[in-house]
Amino acid sequence: MTEFATFVFCQYKAHRKASSESHIRTHTNEKPFQCVEQNCFSSFATEWSLYRHYKYRHKIVKLKEPHTRTKNCYFCSRNFTCESHLAAHMLCHTPERPYKCVYNKCKKFCLSKEARNQHGLFCNHNPDLKNNLQKRDKIYRHGLDKRQFHCYFCLKNYQQKPTLFAHIKRHTGEFLVSCVGCKNRFNYREIWKHQKSCVKTCQLFKCPFCDCPTASSQRLNRHIQNLHTKDTPKIKCYFCGANLPEFNIGKHIITHTKDKAYKCKHCNLSFALNTILKGHIASKHRETGEGRDVRKQLRRKCYFCKKYLASYAYLLNHMVSHTNETFRSRI
Repeated sequence: MTEFATFVFCQYKAHRKASSESHIRTHTNEKPFQCVEQNCFSSFATEWSLYRHYKYRHKIVKLKEPHTRTKNCYFCSRNFTCESHLAAHMLCHTPERPYKCVYNKCKKFCLSKEARNQHGLFCNHNPDLKNNLQKRDKIYRHGLDKRQFHCYFCLKNYQQKPTLFAHIKRHTGEFLVSCVGCKNRFNYREIWKHQKSCVKTCQLFKCPFCDCPTASSQRLNRHIQNLHTKDTPKIKCYFCGANLPEFNIGKHIITHTKDKAYKCKHCNLSFALNTILKGHIASKHRETGEGRDVRKQLRRKCYFCKKYLASYAYLLNHMVSHTNETFRSRI
């Protein structure tokens, strides 16, 4: 990548010519962009500062924004500044994954080089996997030490009070999210249930290969990658004949067999998934040593009744029984 240096004044290096020219003006105090309005003799060094002057001082939009977005995505109508960003985004809606993992034994394909590099750090075939995991844990723990403000509902930690108050609104029901299709506003806990049944959202995010309706662009991308991509290894179900990826075939077969392989050591109950078993041990057998270890792992405790639940979604649904909130509020 070419670098535009400004060694005459300082040791600053710029990757674009426009940024180097704007930086040089800080040393020369040149202000070529002047205001044309009457009785206003202001001048500025950049076009963006002149645009802000017109917008906030004179209350008019005299110039075009430097970062106007004109390129739209064909599937989700998202706007982009240049064609290269649009081409990289279009890969999310297609089964193409051009960037393969660096390790030959791994069959993972990624959308971009950044995603491939991030995957290579924590790939199972990476010889330095343990060192990378230890570095990530140190960074995560160092970030937790700086966070001083805690949420009373879900025990999340934050660095600032405004972010904590914005997070608490999600529990109290004040935070509303607008639906993509019908534009009605719901609480964030009810928005996913609404989008599954909303006709307009299903029409927006419909699979181009099998016309299967989905609730969001993320679920559409996951549906295309799991079912319509040749790179992901798939296994055929013995009962219904559906082709599913390897990581979903186990949970799918349980729906047919209804087996409960995970049994509790302290009582005679059995469960279909290991996560449900952990939540049972943490809530019913909290006095045992295993229950204490599971509670430390889960950390999803109800603020009112001190009950531990298997997942964060179960905790949010359980909190409604104490607060008696009606979340399906519209504006």
